[in-house]
Amino acid sequence: QGYVITGYRNMQKRSDKLDEKENFSYSAGIKYKNPVTGFFSSWTWIHNQSAKSLLYRNKLQANGLFFYEAVEDKNRAISDNVATENSWFNSKRRITFNLKGNYLRNKREYLFNETKGWLQNQTILLQPGIGLNCWKKLGLDYNVNFSLSMQKNLQAQTTILGQNHKISFYYYPSNNHWLGANFEYYLYGQQQQLKNGEFFTNITYTFKPQNSRFQYKIRCSNLFNSTEIVDYLYSDVALFESHYNIRPREIILSVSFALNRLKNKN
Repeated sequence: QGYVITGYRNMQKRSDKLDEKENFSYSAGIKYKNPVTGFFSSWTWIHNQSAKSLLYRNKLQANGLFFYEAVEDKNRAISDNVATENSWFNSKRRITFNLKGNYLRNKREYLFNETKGWLQNQTILLQPGIGLNCWKKLGLDYNVNFSLSMQKNLQAQTTILGQNHKISFYYYPSNNHWLGANFEYYLYGQQQQLKNGEFFTNITYTFKPQNSRFQYKIRCSNLFNSTEIVDYLYSDVALFESHYNIRPREIILSVSFALNRLKNKN
């Protein structure tokens, strides 16, 4: 069995032996529904323990190249997943409140440069949101994603923070006109230092003449011409910072035609 290149800095040696796995898991959950008050809530918890006969050994070369090789070494892994989803609709004010949360924790054995240890990952996700439909011709949604990821191994401890704010705006001045706008703000960083913030805006206007099969739409994407977004990802032994180039501002005009018959209003 030879090495196979799996990335620009990774080489992996596959094993001809089958990985034997023992797995044990249990879960619990609770749900609450009240259509009268408009409140809904659910909580779930999943615990998993497993043992494998093969373990991937990581080797770091002086030139920064990683070698992955499967060796016979019994290893264990433990994980917990707690998730919740809650919503409440105020029928009098026509407002919807949402709150989602997730806590992930896993711990497993790994082998790095002939040293065996435990790799621990923890992730906390919190997603509050609100939807406003209390106006006849106007709608507004606001959602936030907060994330906290922590990894600890024999070499170092890493913390990654993230925020993602989304605002959606809808305006209906009449049955023939529709205006919508989406605003997004991304903010990511390491070790309690938020940085690399980017702001994105998309605007769409739609017009459909009365008693017409045609519909006209104009859309402007990336209104402020943002150029880049930065993201972070860690593996067993490394932290990767990725830079993504964003498509520049563009304006698209489209015309659609309906084949169905128009209904005559008496």
